[in-house]
Amino acid sequence: MTELAAVVNEVWVLDAMCMSHFARADRLDVLRDLLVDKECWTTQVVLEEVSRGVAVHPALNVVLTAPSLPGARGTQNQDH
Repeated sequence: MTELAAVVNEVWVLDAMCMSHFARADRLDVLRDLLVDKECWTTQVVLEEVSRGVAVHPALNVVLTAPSLPGARGTQNQDH
């Protein structure tokens, strides 16, 4: 690697399906454990998609309110 080579950090982008399945199984704790040392993000569009599903699957609300969930609120996870 040269001085000019960029350092590439691995970033995980969580989609609605991933977060929804863990939430509906009541296992966001497992998702947190799997991603504890990862830089995780999601998008506002993903959070809106999850939000639309809350009426049919109320367990999804935890994705929108969990403060330590990686990627919550479309921001970088700060809880490593």
